[in-house]
Amino acid sequence: MTHTVISLNQKLKYSEIQYRRLFETAQDGILILDGKTGVINDVNPFLIKMLGYSHKELIGKQLWEIGLFRDIEASRDAFDELKRDKYIRYEDLPLKTKDGLRKDVEFVSNSYLVNNVDVIQCNIRDISKRKQAENAQLQSEGKFHSLVEQSSDGIIIINNKGQIIEWNRGQEKITGLTKDQVTGNMLWDVQYKLTPEKNDNKNLLSEFKKNIKSYLFPKNKTRSKEHY
Repeated sequence: MTHTVISLNQKLKYSEIQYRRLFETAQDGILILDGKTGVINDVNPFLIKMLGYSHKELIGKQLWEIGLFRDIEASRDAFDELKRDKYIRYEDLPLKTKDGLRKDVEFVSNSYLVNNVDVIQCNIRDISKRKQAENAQLQSEGKFHSLVEQSSDGIIIINNKGQIIEWNRGQEKITGLTKDQVTGNMLWDVQYKLTPEKNDNKNLLSEFKKNIKSYLFPKNKTRSKEHY
């Protein structure tokens, strides 16, 4: 019996060491809160570095006390929701560092019991760089779309199936067909429609389709082997 108790204690101690090691080395921020009051009981090094607060400045404080969340009332409402539902998730939540800088984070929090005590664990992932990249891409796409629309040259953009997804004003003037009329249609069908004196030549349509597909899906040319 004594041996069994010692073995269980050893397993428990090992489990606690493993958890602490994961907590200390995690590359996401982790907050441990009192499940009833929302007071911060523990915080890992990654989150301390991310937010610029010291360990001492965070321990014993509530989230809304340190101004971590920009909207204090929303923070309290979220805490009440978490206590009720035991789980809450925000895919894009703005946090504020000690220096007042904005951090965009993914915030996942759940509630559970530890020795019959309510505990809340908050996992906080910094997505600021991803957001910046997404915004830069949107701006780039906006500039590209503006250039396409303003060009006096006819510009057509198709997807990898051959469907028309962009048909600019220059192309509208050249062909007399509006963007709404052609978007979603296959390029070869529109090209065939615009061909004068086609006389319903289906071979011509097949040729258009073949040429466009060969451009979209070029065959890999392999060098033939020579045998000696």
